[in-house]
Amino acid sequence: MSEPAQIGGGPADTPGNRAIIEKTTFSKTAIWLPQYAVLHFNAGVMVIENKVFEDCVFEGPGVMLALEDNHFEACNFGFAETPSSLIWRPAGPKVVGAVPFRNCRFERCRFAMIGFSGHEPFLQALAEIQSRGAE
Repeated sequence: MSEPAQIGGGPADTPGNRAIIEKTTFSKTAIWLPQYAVLHFNAGVMVIENKVFEDCVFEGPGVMLALEDNHFEACNFGFAETPSSLIWRPAGPKVVGAVPFRNCRFERCRFAMIGFSGHEPFLQALAEIQSRGAE
């Protein structure tokens, strides 16, 4: 059996990376979701929360797990031939492999190669936006 994961102080927990983790407002920033997640996880931050993203581009591949109190305003969730392909419904009580966000605000952001998971009300709202063809 393996040892439990160490919380905090991972190999990528450097002063420069810590500044990114502690930053609370991002504007006109390209964010590569896998790298952004790993920076947080290596520093022991398992949920990305209390951040504001304005006019940002989130790039995947990746899956964003929208936990409580996230707000998306005028966002472009990406393109899929079948819009429901962007939605990943949990098959069990936990979602493994997705990047969790809580209490974050996304304003005029664009998501490229990002899937979305979360509670059913969020997934239904996202499906409605996609079915109307809105951003």
